[in-house]
Formats: sequence, structure tokens, C-alpha cells
Amino acid sequence: MDILKRIFEAVLDYLEPRLKRAFTTLVKNRPFAFGLAALLFVLSCAAGYYSFKRADFYVRVVERALLKRTENTPQTYKAIEALVLSNTETEEDGSEFSYRQELMQARFSRNFADSLEELDQVLANEQTTAGQVQFELITPDLDPNQLKRPQDAIITEKNNLGFLFLPAKLLQLDEASFSDMLAKSSTSVIAAKIGVSEDDAHNQTCSEKVSPVSICDDVLFSRRALEVMKHLTKVRVTDSKLHEGIDLQPIQVYYITENGLNRIVSRNGNERAGNDLEFYRSQFRASTVFQARPYYLGAFGELTSPPRPLVAKGQQIQGYLDYFYISEPYLDIGGNGVVITLARAFKYGKHSEGAICLDLRVEALGKKFEQLVAALKGHYADITCTVPSTGATTCKGGSDQELVDVPDKIRMLLDNAGQEGTLSDVLGEIAFLDKEPNVQALRTAQADTSPTLFAKLLHTSKPLRFAVPLEPPLRNRGISGLSTMDIKLKAVSLNVGQYLQNTALIGALGVVLLGLALGVVMVAWAGDARHRADLQRQSAFLITIHATLREALDNVSQVMLNSTTPYARLDSEDRIVAANAKLAEFLGYPASDEGVKRLRGTKFQEWIGTDESRAQYRKVEESRRKRETVPNYWLDFRSIDGSLKRADVFSSVVPASQANAEALPETFGILVPQNANVITSPQSVGFWME
Repeated sequence: MDILKRIFEAVLDYLEPRLKRAFTTLVKNRPFAFGLAALLFVLSCAAGYYSFKRADFYVRVVERALLKRTENTPQTYKAIEALVLSNTETEEDGSEFSYRQELMQARFSRNFADSLEELDQVLANEQTTAGQVQFELITPDLDPNQLKRPQDAIITEKNNLGFLFLPAKLLQLDEASFSDMLAKSSTSVIAAKIGVSEDDAHNQTCSEKVSPVSICDDVLFSRRALEVMKHLTKVRVTDSKLHEGIDLQPIQVYYITENGLNRIVSRNGNERAGNDLEFYRSQFRASTVFQARPYYLGAFGELTSPPRPLVAKGQQIQGYLDYFYISEPYLDIGGNGVVITLARAFKYGKHSEGAICLDLRVEALGKKFEQLVAALKGHYADITCTVPSTGATTCKGGSDQELVDVPDKIRMLLDNAGQEGTLSDVLGEIAFLDKEPNVQALRTAQADTSPTLFAKLLHTSKPLRFAVPLEPPLRNRGISGLSTMDIKLKAVSLNVGQYLQNTALIGALGVVLLGLALGVVMVAWAGDARHRADLQRQSAFLITIHATLREALDNVSQVMLNSTTPYARLDSEDRIVAANAKLAEFLGYPASDEGVKRLRGTKFQEWIGTDESRAQYRKVEESRRKRETVPNYWLDFRSIDGSLKRADVFSSVVPASQANAEALPETFGILVPQNANVITSPQSVGFWME
């Protein structure tokens, strides 16, 4: 590790100054190219980050769906159910929690504990009568030419409280007996087949002449619990604080026996809406086996001893809800959306073993699922269908182009399910809206016969469209007395393949933009390198030329230093850097090396004696800065003794001596006193070079 660290530091030390120099050079010499490269780099980073974010989100969604623990319910599309439920127990910030764990640690509410104790007392009291109720045979609307079997029929009660689910096959009737019951379809015949008889007080009892007697006993014994079961739908199971999004008042309570009987009481059932009978009679198949459901198995699976009454004799229910088996969230076959079931197994005396179950509805899932679909760039819509007791079903919603035909598809699904008496196929599970789900075939690289690379990478992908029942139906009775059922489903169009392909394309765009940014930098750097090389060559040439010119100028200076005409050479700050003895004499110094020495270093403008001459000289300096040609001009000079002397000035600039546009160039020239008779040719004065 130390060796790698030293290598890294050495590489960094080598690259850092060079990168800084390259950066500085690009900013200074190629600002447009640098800005373009920076923009492309920022765009590439943004595209890369967005692509990574989309890919990371997809991976997390898939992982969460694959790892989602679901109940062993007979859903047709368990993977879609796992996807729907994956966000059920997730906070807004992405952290996870568990309703099941929270419920297990929650304490009973007092009202809920009292209701369970009341139910225990009712079931334990053998003096409690079951009353009298009429029976009815429910069969799906099958083809008249098709043989109707016991496996297709459900026996129920004409009861204003709850719904009895009793598959006719449990009576173990032969074909003749079932045909007789089906033909007559009277309550007395059905009661007789069950083994129910009436005593003098019009209480229904079980006749021992009919086998199996346990079915009749299940019917009458479970009927005792209906009032308390209805009351259980009106109380909260706990007053403990749980995560929001779960309704702690049971949406439905049901009683399942080991023989397959099920009594259901819902919170929404009421006399005005036709009660639970009107809703549940077309909900389930007669072949549905409720004692095979995971909550029933879980209730008995957690027992460490044979099942006993709900409450131990002489005790009260205390403590926590782990008294029940608590399920994971799942899609309710009864059409109440996603629920969590609390189930408790029990047995009283010689009666059948049974389980009391309570469904708590998860309310927050709809919004969370919408957010998940939107994040995957899918489409969703709320579809509302009205199913009347007579007449055609109507559906509306889904104005989105992807879902515009969905209401009609859902309407057909509901019509078919209603005719077959199996509304749970739509209200109790996920339904695909297209005939066949559109999925890509799994192909290996060797088996892929796509003709082009583009076709191999980009496959045509169609959306998966399905409907999820997330809310319980609402039952209403109109002014005419006819009841209707409003069903609300979440329709979804999800194109996972398109999402992944777009993610890949965005990532590829980021790579392309990064390549362009690097290309711009490389081209600019290469162009700047060529420019620097050209400048170096030009600079070397100019240095040679300037050296030659300097040498020539020095030769001129040597001549002028011995001239009988005053001569001076000025630097860019107007200081005298060279002069001859004649200029020293002109300004009052001795005409000797000592006089020249004293003159050297003084500013030329210091020797100007009048304001008019100083103004004239400032104009000359301004022209020098602008590189304008300056003709000869006159100035008044003041010598060291105070006398004024006028002279004509013939001057020129030293080539390439101007540092910038604001600076003065170096100059040289001669002074011709106006009282002197001097003739000077341009060739002997100086020269100009561009």
C-alpha cells in the first residue's frame, strides 16, 4: 500500500503543475474553446448522474420487489403483487418499517379487548340460540346446457347481517340429491339437505339424521357470533401509535371453520345498501378453500398446544396484539384492497375448530404506488366503474393516451366476472388489461440473430398494462330502490424496457458529451501548441532582427556621440540614457564626459523651459503612444544657468520598444539650435521599422 501511495503521489506531483499550466493556457489563450469544453463536461456529468440515478432507482425497485416478503396467496401475478407492495412499508425518505412488527408490539385497546371477551362468552354459552334464518342457493350464470355440479354452487343465508359462504360440495350430496335441491331451490329443501330443523320455538337446530352433522353445527354455531363480529368492525384494535397509512378499525371480520365454512361481516355492509349478501354473493368461487389461506394456516401454525377458547376461563385479555397471528400486507380476495389480517385459532367443546380473522386496510398504498409508477416513467389512472343490480356496467376515467381504452377493458372484465359469479378475479387480484402480457424473450448472445448491432441493443418494447384494486367498493341504493356498487381500480401502463433503454441512451449521451469535451480540449491544446511554436519561431526571428537593429542603432549612437550636433537617446520613461558632449554643453554642462555623466538619468522634459514647449512635448508623447509619425518640432530649453535656448528637434522611436498601448516607446534624436547652421539628412538621424 505504501508503494502504491508513493506512486500515486509521484504521478500527482508530475501531473499537477502540467495540468495547472494547461488550464491557465486554455483560459488565457483559448477562452471560447475552454468555455465550450467546460459546458460539454458539465452536461456530460449531468447526463451521467441522471443515468446513474435512474439505473440505481431501477435496481433498488427490482431488489425491493424480489425481496418483498408476501403472503402465500393464490395471486396469478405474484411478481406484480410484490412490485405493488414493495412501497407499502416505506417512508417518504426511503427508510423502511414493518406494520406487522408494530402491530405485534401494540397493546389492545380496551374496547377491542371487551369485544373479544364478549365474543368468547357468546361462543362458550351453550344456551345461546341461533335463531331462524332462511337459506338460498347461489350458482353462477352458466350455460344452461352445461351440467351444474355441487362444486359450482354456494349455500348462503338470507341474512341482513353478514354473508355465509358454504360450498354445496361440503354436504357430500350425490348428483340426484343436488339436482333435487337445485330444481326446487326452496329454503326448506336446502335446510333439510344441510340438516337444519326447527323446534317449537322456531329455533333452528341440527338433525342427527343428516351427515355430516358438523356442517350444520358450523352453520348454527357461527351464526351466534354475528352481532359481536359486527361490533368488532366498529372499534379500533389498538390505541398505540403506529405509522400512518393503516386503518386500525377492521374493514371486515370473518369466522372460518376447519370444514370450509366462512362467515363474513364487513364494516361497509348496511341495510340500505343491501348488506353484505348483495356484495359477497358474486365475489367468490365455490371452490375457494379459505382454510388453505395463509392467515388461517398461520393462526393454527403458531399454536403450541391444541386450540382452546379465545379467553382462558376466568381471565381477561391483556397485553399485546401478538395474541393474534399477524400477516404481511397482501391483496384481499374479498375486494378491500391491501390488508393485514389478524387471526386467532380457537375451539369450543365439541364444535369444530375455527379462526376469527380481522382485516386492517392499508390506506397509504395508492399514493405510494402512484409515485413508484411515475418514477418509472409509467402512466396511471383511477378508473371508476358502476355495477348496477340490473343493467350494464359503466366505467370512466383514464384520459391518458396510454390508458384511453382501459375503461372498456375493465368493464368487460367485470361483466365476465359477474356472470361467472367470481368478481374476486377483478376485485381480489391483479388483472392484466391486454390479452397476453408483452414481455421480451430471454435470448443468449449466441442465440441472438438480430441483423444489426442497433437492433441487438434496442428491442421494441410495449407497455405492461394492468389494473390493481386498492380501495374497497362502495355500495349505494338509489331513489328507485335499486342498489349499485362503485368499484375503483388503479390502472397502470408500465414500460420497463423503454425505461431501461432510455436510461442507457442517457448514459451513452453523457459518454459522448465527455468525449466531445475532451476532444475540444485536445484540439484547442494542439492548436495552442502550434501557435506557441509559431510564436517561438517568430520571437526568435524578431530577436535576431532586433539584435541586428540594436547593433545598427548602437553604431549610429557611437557616431552621434562624437557629433558636433546635440544628440540624446531616451528610455520609455523619458529618462536620458545616452547623450553626447555637445548636448551637455547646450544645456550648460561642461562639454566633457563629466558633463554627460551629470546629464544622464535626468528626464528630458525637465529641461523644457516654457509652458508652451511643455504642452508641445505632451502632444508629441501622445502621438508616440499612438505610434503616429512625429515631424520635427521646436522646444525652448532652460540651461543650468537659467537662460532659454530654442532648438528644432529631429527624433524617432526605437523599434519594438513600446511595452503596451499606454506606454511610451524609447526614442532618440538630435537638437538643432535655431541660431546654428546645421544640415542633417534623414539617413544620419535614425530609422523606423514596423
